Amino acid sequence: MTGIHTKIKVNTVKTRRRYKRAVVKSLGGAAAYVMKVAKRKIKQSEKPSKKGRPPHTRRGALRRAIVFAVNENGEFALVGPSADLFSNIAKYHEFGGFQKLKTKRRNYKIGSGGPVDSRTGNVVFARLKTRQQVDRAKALDLAIFPDSKKLVKYAKRPFMAPALHGSLHAITANFKAELNRA
Repeated sequence: MTGIHTKIKVNTVKTRRRYKRAVVKSLGGAAAYVMKVAKRKIKQSEKPSKKGRPPHTRRGALRRAIVFAVNENGEFALVGPSADLFSNIAKYHEFGGFQKLKTKRRNYKIGSGGPVDSRTGNVVFARLKTRQQVDRAKALDLAIFPDSKKLVKYAKRPFMAPALHGSLHAITANFKAELNRA
């Protein structure tokens, strides 16, 4: 029977501190790198992208909406499109699915145009001059154009997951280098 016996002395407090510093330092860089890769995947074009390919952006709003944040302790980082800067449409692009869109009601007021009659089957529009006409226009609007919820289908056009998977090699190399430096 053969065997190897070794004794290792590890200063766990120093090792943990060193590891923590490396994680905190490299996590922000990794998140920034994934953000940069994701932004590069999104091309600007008026035409929609093919299914399965990253979405196109018309004016660059989706690209600008991709941000990253690292928590104060450096325990985790979030990378992705901000719903504050861009709506939740990015979620539908990434994973595909159906979005329910509710049509907006018109706000009728005195001086604006609106429906005033529909008895003949045709809707008659005119300038609203009185409060009664405004109330009638709102009632006709509800009767003629009921609340409609339109379903819009989005094909899968992932951009964040491929950016992360494409960045894994660079992230691990950066972490190893940071750990060796610490």
